Amino acid sequence: MVNADDFGFTSGVNRTIIKAHADGIVTSATLMANGPAFCEVKELAEQFPKLSIGCHVMLIDGAGSAAGESSFFDAIGEIS
Repeated sequence: MVNADDFGFTSGVNRTIIKAHADGIVTSATLMANGPAFCEVKELAEQFPKLSIGCHVMLIDGAGSAAGESSFFDAIGEIS
């Protein structure tokens, strides 16, 4: 099993993960749900259904998706 991290981070990362999966190297990827290229992942996941996709829990970079609603982030999305 080979897992690729940061699926959804950039279009380039997405393309690289898909290429490595198509070449038989990568068997799973972890999805960065607040990454700039997250929206591309849905279509890629449909095209490559054998790629297992998990969740990349991101606690240290960027704002939370629900700032102020998590014990990890303050009202403006900074880590508290």
